Amino acid sequence: MTTALLKDGFPSAHHTTRQRIENSIDLRRLFFAIDSDPALIGAGVVYIDEGFNVVTLREFQAICSVQPIKVVLREAPRYVGPVEFKRMLEHEPRESRLVSEALNTAVTCAGAILSWVVISSGFALMPFTAGTSAVISFMGQAAAVAGTAQCIAGVLRTGSEAAFPEFNDYLDSESWYQDATVVLDGVALLGVSTSMLVTVKAITTTTSVSGKSVRQALKGLTRQERAKLNDELLSIRDPRLTPKLLKLEKAKGRLPKRISAAKMQHATATHIMDVLAATLSFTSSATNGNVRTLAIGIYEELSQ
Repeated sequence: MTTALLKDGFPSAHHTTRQRIENSIDLRRLFFAIDSDPALIGAGVVYIDEGFNVVTLREFQAICSVQPIKVVLREAPRYVGPVEFKRMLEHEPRESRLVSEALNTAVTCAGAILSWVVISSGFALMPFTAGTSAVISFMGQAAAVAGTAQCIAGVLRTGSEAAFPEFNDYLDSESWYQDATVVLDGVALLGVSTSMLVTVKAITTTTSVSGKSVRQALKGLTRQERAKLNDELLSIRDPRLTPKLLKLEKAKGRLPKRISAAKMQHATATHIMDVLAATLSFTSSATNGNVRTLAIGIYEELSQ
């Protein structure tokens, strides 16, 4: 029972399909024809019927190759003629690529827009020294520029995929284009890491100063807590500021006495938008293939 389940999914749902296939196709002759090709000896054979039921007719055997090779036999869907089925198979990959290009472009452009909104919004909690803050701001701007370039390229690729798909194939085969894509994705991912670092550092600084949890801090800080956070941020940005010098500078009006409630709300919104922009940039780069997700399944046959 377990073996059948691993091969065919749900035995009861595919039993009829398997019987029909075995009655209509000489599997021995089919396997012999496949094994006649040295590159396909031992290849797995999968059959997809008109109802999209998938049946494994033969498991892969590592004879022709160490990497699994499967021969897929697919029936035409119900009420679809041979000519239409041929056209469907020819256009399915391109239609899928068009949808993929459009979705990737939408995600990239949304991330680029959010990145520029974050940059133009101004105030954000920056618990780093002045030099580090300048580098982080530069990285954020570079990531926004890279996201904008990816957005423009995505719009052009989507239009090209709809009208002249051969041009996208040409671009994908060019080494300069591949290198440029890797560079842009690298800059975008650097911006992701930077924004995550800033957000985490801002959260940990706020919670440590206020003594509140993240949820409580998001609800708002008291007047005294905002004053303590303000002093902590000023000290981090300029370690030369002693408590006495800090008090003197605030008395002279050169430094703020506390962070206003409005600025705290604005900073929270800015960090949230920054995280969203970073997430969208990561998603876009992952779709481009420079970040890969691997799913590993281990199947063990149980003894009966």
